[in-house]
Amino acid sequence: DGYIWVSANVNGLPATAKLYNMMKFNGKLFLLQDDIMYSSGDGLVWTNNACSPANYTYKTLLVTLSDSIRALVQSADQTYRFAASKDGLNWVINNKVDVPVNFPVSDFASVTFSSPTGTSKALVLSGYSPTGKLLTNNWSTQDGIYWVDFSTENHTLDTLAIGASIISYDNKLLLFGKRIINGKNHYKVSIDEGLSWKTPDTLRNILPAEYESRNYQSVVVFKPRPYNKSDSKKVIEDSNRIFIIGGESNTLPLSDIWTGKLNRKNFLLQ
Repeated sequence: DGYIWVSANVNGLPATAKLYNMMKFNGKLFLLQDDIMYSSGDGLVWTNNACSPANYTYKTLLVTLSDSIRALVQSADQTYRFAASKDGLNWVINNKVDVPVNFPVSDFASVTFSSPTGTSKALVLSGYSPTGKLLTNNWSTQDGIYWVDFSTENHTLDTLAIGASIISYDNKLLLFGKRIINGKNHYKVSIDEGLSWKTPDTLRNILPAEYESRNYQSVVVFKPRPYNKSDSKKVIEDSNRIFIIGGESNTLPLSDIWTGKLNRKNFLLQ
């Protein structure tokens, strides 16, 4: 329910695994760590999987789009390529479209959403380039192959933080993070599918003053289903609730959880 948590043992992942590059696809979780693909059906027991073709290095997961999971791979000559898979193991490498030099390979935010016309789209924002440069680019795609850099037309995402999180909510995109320059909260909203961004200017869905700025937080929209009729009222009240879970502040881990909901005035500490 997002409120009561129990600890659980995780098997099959290295102790140093970072959980940032994890995605849910076809009922499984996929995680890339040190160029090795892991998968799990429950988040507890993980399997080390060999990806095909084997002559590529699988670097980072990007988004899930349509019926495929998308990733960046690297060939023997160190060239990055876009790749797609319907099972997370067997990949189709796109050698016709070059990955732009200012496309992120780590620490970026990504989201998949549906436009008002029902078209599936994805965004990949900020992060680090292959050379370690901090990026403020804002990439959009409908097919995971051809990407448009929104930041060439709109600069409202300048000074983005690394390790930001982005969700689709109430026909908007919400972005949570921590600015690199001054360490302040970076909380923005887009109503035009990620082209332009602004700080929310209403009292709804604001972050309270005691909320500590952070990056690498998990932000999810909780949409539970009632277990029985007696639970229905509570589930309806808690549906579409946003949870901001943990993260890092000045490289130190945070364990607090905040929640907010459409038409609520703010986020509350749980």
